[in-house]
Amino acid sequence: MAGESPTAEWPSGGPLLDAWRIRAAYERVRPALITDPLFAEDAADFDVSVEELDRWMSRPPGCLDGDTLWDWLGGADQYRWAGLWVLAEAFAGPASLRLAGRVTVPVGGIRVATGDVVVDGDLVLEEQAAVLVLGRLTLTGALVGSVWDYSLARIQP
Repeated sequence: MAGESPTAEWPSGGPLLDAWRIRAAYERVRPALITDPLFAEDAADFDVSVEELDRWMSRPPGCLDGDTLWDWLGGADQYRWAGLWVLAEAFAGPASLRLAGRVTVPVGGIRVATGDVVVDGDLVLEEQAAVLVLGRLTLTGALVGSVWDYSLARIQP
C-alpha cells in the first residue's frame, strides 16, 4: 500500500557461544557482579546463590536463541541480570546490523545481536517477543510493544 513502510527481516538464529569465552568473561566480571546490588540484594529471599551462578556460568549453551537463552538464564531475575552482564562482557563489539523498514519480532520470538543494531523504521515486539542487543540499539521510528508489559534494560558494566 502507498505510504506504508517496507518490512525488514531480523535474522532469527542466535550467535554461537564459546564456553571458554563465556567462562573467561565471567571470571573478569565475577568480583563486581556478586557484590552488585542488582544481584546481591534480596538474593536469599529468592534462593539465589553465588555457587549456583558459578554452576550456570560453567555450562553455557552452544547457541544463544530463544529456547536456550531462557533455559540458561531462567529462574530468578538476579541470574538473568548476571547472565546479561556476562554476555555483554563476552560479546559486545563492533559487529552491527542495519535494518530498513518496519521490523516485527513475532509472538514469542527472540532476536539476538552481539553488536549494534540500527532500525531505520519501527521495531514491533509482538506478545512475549524479545530482543537482546549487546551493543547499542538505535531506532528512527517507534518501539511498539505489547499493551500488557515490556521491559527495557541497558547493560553497561
